[in-house]
Formats: sequence, C-alpha cells, structure tokens
Amino acid sequence: MINSILKKIVIVLAGVLVFLVCNWLLEKLGSRLSYENGITITLQAEVLEDDTFQVYYKNEFDKGFSGIKSIKKEVSGNSYLQDIQFQIPLDSVANIRLDIGENSNQKPIYYSEIIISRYNEEFRIKNTDLLDYFNGNGFIEIDTSEHRLKTKIRSDLWAAYDPFLTSKHLEEVFVKMSSISQPKGRIHSLIALLFTICFLLYFIIYYPKYNGLATISNVYSNILISCFLLLLLMPTLVGKEEVQGNVNSENRILVAKPELTWDSILSFPESYDNYFSDNFGFREDLVSLLSYLKVKLFNESSVPDKVIIGQNGWMYLWGNFYQIKQDYTRENLHSTEELKEVFDTWDQTQKKLNESGIKHYIAFYPNKHTIYPEFLPYRIKLLQKDTISRADQVLKYLKETKSSLKLLDIRSNLISAKKNGILYHKHDSHWNDLGAFLAYRELIPFITQGLDSISPIKSKSDYDISFKNETGGGLLKALGLENDGSFMEENPHFKSKETINIVNGDTKYFPPSTIIDINHNSKNKLTALFFRDSFTIALRPFISQHFYKTVYIWGGYDYKIVQKVRPDIVVEGNVERYFSGYIVK
Repeated sequence: MINSILKKIVIVLAGVLVFLVCNWLLEKLGSRLSYENGITITLQAEVLEDDTFQVYYKNEFDKGFSGIKSIKKEVSGNSYLQDIQFQIPLDSVANIRLDIGENSNQKPIYYSEIIISRYNEEFRIKNTDLLDYFNGNGFIEIDTSEHRLKTKIRSDLWAAYDPFLTSKHLEEVFVKMSSISQPKGRIHSLIALLFTICFLLYFIIYYPKYNGLATISNVYSNILISCFLLLLLMPTLVGKEEVQGNVNSENRILVAKPELTWDSILSFPESYDNYFSDNFGFREDLVSLLSYLKVKLFNESSVPDKVIIGQNGWMYLWGNFYQIKQDYTRENLHSTEELKEVFDTWDQTQKKLNESGIKHYIAFYPNKHTIYPEFLPYRIKLLQKDTISRADQVLKYLKETKSSLKLLDIRSNLISAKKNGILYHKHDSHWNDLGAFLAYRELIPFITQGLDSISPIKSKSDYDISFKNETGGGLLKALGLENDGSFMEENPHFKSKETINIVNGDTKYFPPSTIIDINHNSKNKLTALFFRDSFTIALRPFISQHFYKTVYIWGGYDYKIVQKVRPDIVVEGNVERYFSGYIVK
C-alpha cells in the first residue's frame, strides 16, 4: 500500500518537474525568436483630424535619423483620447524623433502621456513633464498650460511642413528597458502543460508494462491526479502579466500585493488571499473567456447588473447604479412635489439668467432603450409598467403649467430617422456620429432663435461620411471584451468638407474635463455655455462651428461658472435618465 502511494507521488513529482523544465525552455526560446523583444512607444493623444504619425529611432552609432529606421502609423481623427503605438527593435534605440503629422490643417493636439514600455515595465512621461524629455522644432508650439501641440506652417522657412519632437535625457530609460527579461508567457505554459500530459500518459501506460510501477486499473486515477495538481499549480507558477494596481477588464482597480510587517501580521493572510484572488495566472483570460461564452453561446451578460444582452447582438446599459433600470421600468417617477421642485429650480435659473441678458435652454438626449426598445430582451420588456416615463412627466407638467421654460425633446425625430440608418452604437450606450448629427440639427435652431450671424445649419452634403468596421465600446469594456475582434460594428464618421479653424481655449481655472473651443471662422462673437455629460462628446464637433466660443462643463448647472464665462446662451443638456433627476436627490 505504502509502496503504491510512493510510486504515485514519484509520478506526480516527475510531471511537475517536466512542466517546469519545458516551460523554462520555451520561454528562453521565445525570447530569442519573438519580435516582442523590443520597445513600444505609445502616444496618448486627442487627434481631431486624420493624419500620419511617424517615429524615427537611432542608436549611439547612427549619425542621424533615417527613414530606414522609422515606423509610420495612420491616425484616424476623432474627439477621443487614443493610443498611437509604435514597436521598435530594442538594439536600435538610444534616441527617438516623433513626427506628429503630415496634415498641415491639423487642429491642436491634446497630449496626455507618452509611454515607453517593454513587457510589464513602463516609463510614463506625463503631459506636465513633456519639455523635460522632448524638444520641439520650428513647426510646432508646445502649450504646457493646455497640454496642446500646435503645428504651424512656416512661410519664413524653405523647409517643407514637418513638425516633430526630439527626445532628450532618455538614454538611461532605453538602457533600463533593454535589461528587462521577458515575463512568463501563457502560450509557453499551455504548450508545456500539453507536453507534460503526453509525458504522463506515456509514463503511466507504457512504462508500467516493463517496470511494474502501475497497473491498468490505476492508470486513469494517476492521470486525473497529475492533471488536477498541475492545474492547481499553473496559476501560481505562471503568475499574472498585468501590473498590480492597474484597472483590469472588469473596469476596477485590482487589489495590490500586501506587505508583511509586524503591524499587519494578523491581517496579512486575509489581505494576501484577496490579492491572490485578483492576481493569479490566467485570471484575465478566464474572466474574458467566461464572458465571451456567456454572450456568444447563451446571449447572457457576465455582469447583468451593468449590461444586458438584447436581440441581434445589441447591448444595453442596465442596473440600479445608473438609474437606467428604474427609468425604464417607471420605478422612479416624480411625485407632484418633486415636479414642482424641478420646475421651480429651472424657473429661478432662467429668471436669473434672463435678467443678465442670457438665454436659457434645456435639452435631454434619449436613452438608447428609448430609441431602440425593439432589441431589448423580452424578459426586460415585461418589467416596464404601463405608464408614462419620467421625461413624459416633465413635458406634461410643462404643458399643464404653461411654463415659459424652453425644453427640447428630440425623441420622436430620432425614432422616425432610425429607419434610414443606425443612430446608436450596438456595443455602447451612446449615440454614434449619425445620431449626434441629427440631434445637432434639432438643437442648434432651437437654441439660436432670434440670434443674428449664426451660420447655416449643416447638412449631410457638407460632410465626407465614411463607415468603418470597429470594435470597442463602454459596454464591451464592462464585459471584459473591448479588444475582442469578433464584436465588430459599422460606425459612421463625419468629416467637414470646409476647413474650420477651431482651437482650444485656456481651461486652467475651470473644473476638470472642461473643454473650450475658439472658432476663428465664426462670423459672430457669441459665447455658448453647455453643462453636459458624455452624450455631448459626439455633439461637440457640430456645435462648436456656430459660436465664436463654446464652453463645455462636465456636470450640472453652476452659476459661478456662468459668472466666469459670461455667455450669451446657457444650455443644460443631459441624457434622458438624468436630466431632471439630478435636481431631486
């Protein structure tokens, strides 16, 4: 009996040893063969126009930068931060030159960070430290107060338009990156596991025939024991590739590794258990795989309190936190007292603004499920009570009280227009560029009534409209599937045929996430102030064409901001589920 147990232990230990040796050898081989044995340069920036960026690199033996040692990247213009990445060979880097575009009509580029990375190691250059590590040439101005790169054409120079940044004081960073070893690879471990299982099968089935270490009756038990122990050991042996403290695919901060001290000795076991639960090997892969299988096979969400999966692959924001469940089911309807409070607040705001000669408008942007209820799961549709929505309550009260408030409702127009094109993202809760464009065509005439020198409302013919197959979106991110290429959708992109000279104003003394657009093409000197949320992001390129200055403030109405900006127009614009609820807490 004892001898049989010892033999099983020997077999299992042999399997573990084979796995460790194979994994180590495959990692060494991969590090020699893989092109990942290089450095990644990432520019996080908001680039408004399509352009081509290029990185030149050289080592200490190169006399200058050469096109042979360079990498180009096509950049699609949009109003979101994007990662512009370049992978360069490790042995060719001592200095770099970042060419920030070939488009001479490029608008000021907001830069967030430049990240130099290799495997799990990163060196981040924040926007406040850019001048410590880069110099700009004569075709570029670095605005450190607004963190903008402003390119310009030089008529006083014979040289062609060529704005770039040249690195300085980064030699030690590149040297440090070159000394970083490759982390344990997951594919290596999987191959090693497969080899180990084959080894065990051979060792258990054929070897016992000649050495008597096992019989056919215990072959299966030995296999199961070996595989089970290997599966238990692999997450610990492989480890986690992500840096602790980063946000993972679940969009939350992972637990950091605790330190063992005399003060924490009693709580350390629990703290380490929480850390290991968040950081064991293959965790991200398993979470994403589970989410993928639920969506693809069962049309179910892995986070049903945040996202629900509808028909034809449509996804919807859901849950108590966002108040969208209550808004859809009619559980959060306003009482008569609350409606009076909402309107009293708006009336006071309007009266105060009008006394100062400022026009006041209110708009709400429809929830996705309001425009596309047909794709909601049937079980969700059953939850909706047979009554009017909170937005309908507000509009009814407006009519009954004959209030002078100016409130825009674009729901019916969007519902009518959706037969001519998709207006909202399938994998995000927001409207796409087409939906925002149609909303813009309703919004601008509404808020500019009686104003002179307002440029004509744009039509589709004023834009070059392209359609791109893209993945990503807030709902996919919540599911841990934002980078999964199997979730694609065709999104419209609007690019004005007219060259519009819009630059960013100084936001130094404004709240975070403030955006100020200065339109030098404007025929008026009007200033519009928008209190906004995320739905205004896609509206911004359309709105800013019609005013000399447009100020976008993230959040609800604030009279102190009004006093600072002194606008001609104030617009309170929020998504449907929030636009009146933020007043009544």
